[in-house]
Amino acid sequence: MLESRLAGVPSFRGLGPECLALLERHLETKSFGSNEIVFRQGDACDGLYVVAEGSVIMRSETPGRPLERIRDLRRGDVFGEAAALLGTPRLFAARSVGETVLWKIPQWLLGELLEDPAFTAFLPRLLPRRRAARMHSFAAAWSRKEPRIWVDREVLLTLEHGERVPARLENLSAGGACLVEVSAGWRVRQPLGLALGIEEAPDLLRVRGIVRWKRGRSTGLAFAGDGPAHRRRVAAALRVLTQ
Repeated sequence: MLESRLAGVPSFRGLGPECLALLERHLETKSFGSNEIVFRQGDACDGLYVVAEGSVIMRSETPGRPLERIRDLRRGDVFGEAAALLGTPRLFAARSVGETVLWKIPQWLLGELLEDPAFTAFLPRLLPRRRAARMHSFAAAWSRKEPRIWVDREVLLTLEHGERVPARLENLSAGGACLVEVSAGWRVRQPLGLALGIEEAPDLLRVRGIVRWKRGRSTGLAFAGDGPAHRRRVAAALRVLTQ
């Protein structure tokens, strides 16, 4: 019999061969590109995940509130166990960082295995570490000068020459923005000026800045504006975008 892929994962050490063989039969392999959604905050729990290759970031994505990084996960890390154990929706969102391969243990199988003491023994060991990471993240939110506010909605970008480009705004702060699926052919370090808005209010926020980074379908903008007036304009735009 082939050795289970999970045999080398520290969290699964100590499980008997029968349990590992059952997990191996139903283990699902899922591949993700850069910055792709594994699950959203509030999604129904679909199982337990293990990072096989690449990395994953878990973060809080609540519309109108600061975007908070909860934990970075790398090869061999297990995540999603809190919702799997409690039968609750996902507490946080999970996204791939670069090309990533995950193994998923489906929720229905977990329901059966939770009756096996040999399987459930490893799960509680993860919870204290996860709670500590969560508390550290929440504490950091109060000290951050430029919190990124999670928006996650469709917007319109009006470029300097008048062209309107649809995009999805993930987050916004006085320092910049993260956009997804922007059709404009921007290059990294390209200077730009634009108006950000929605169909009924296309001129919510006028900014100048540069394209700071591009990763997969996502683009990061760094704004040139600073000072109280700029911050007030960003805050006013956020009130409309998150209502």
